[in-house]
Amino acid sequence: MSSGSCRSLGLRNGLQRYLSRNNPQNVRFPIPRQQTSYTFAKVAEYIEKDLNKAEILYRRAIENGERPESALKDLAGVLHQQGKTKEACDLLQSHKHLFVSDQARYENLLRNLQKQIFPSQNTFNKAVKISGLGVMSDELTVRGMFQKPSRILHIEINSDPDSSGKSKFAIVRFASHSAARKTLEGLIDMTRYKLEWVSVNGEITGEVIFDKTATAGNIIKSSPQKKNPEPVYYSYFADKPYQPFDDIVDELLENSLFTYLAKPSF
Repeated sequence: MSSGSCRSLGLRNGLQRYLSRNNPQNVRFPIPRQQTSYTFAKVAEYIEKDLNKAEILYRRAIENGERPESALKDLAGVLHQQGKTKEACDLLQSHKHLFVSDQARYENLLRNLQKQIFPSQNTFNKAVKISGLGVMSDELTVRGMFQKPSRILHIEINSDPDSSGKSKFAIVRFASHSAARKTLEGLIDMTRYKLEWVSVNGEITGEVIFDKTATAGNIIKSSPQKKNPEPVYYSYFADKPYQPFDDIVDELLENSLFTYLAKPSF
């Protein structure tokens, strides 16, 4: 049996495992049931977390005419996740003729990706410093402060030198400024802590201020201000009531044990 046949057989067998009735993942991930390159690309992206493999399979799906519009949008997203945003924009522009069902969505996707090529200053604020934590605070404490902590990449906790060991602070890192803002909108008690933006260079760039005159969760950035928050002396939060999720991937990450285990190195 040739190597190509072996790979094809392996993909088919893997797909059958993922889509088996006894496997709950077939319900939670947006994976079609057909044995096509597009389906295998979905498995590579969502299940195997292999973006390079997903890119190859999405390209194959486009060449084969398998759901070309969806495959193009998914391929653009995978390219962006790999830091190939310019290539993703070029791909969309060169295949604009294939987006026949929803030109508005195409224009919105292209516009958002183009903004990432020439980012604003806020784009570099991908971390938040949270001051005023209790001495018993740990990573689970910080995650419990947010309604949706799934976008958090890494949490670093240190003793606050200005408090004589009576409180701690945390540096919470995100993949993007947008992810940080969306997570901060779900902060359970925004008045208890001091929050400051931290740039990719580790510099404090401004205090996170919640606009109380606007809708809940509307966050604006202002100049740093002096503040002495009271430390919090508890470690874990009680279980929160169930809330529906708009994004099924967010729901999976929110309730996954791996949310607490993943600690990327910086």
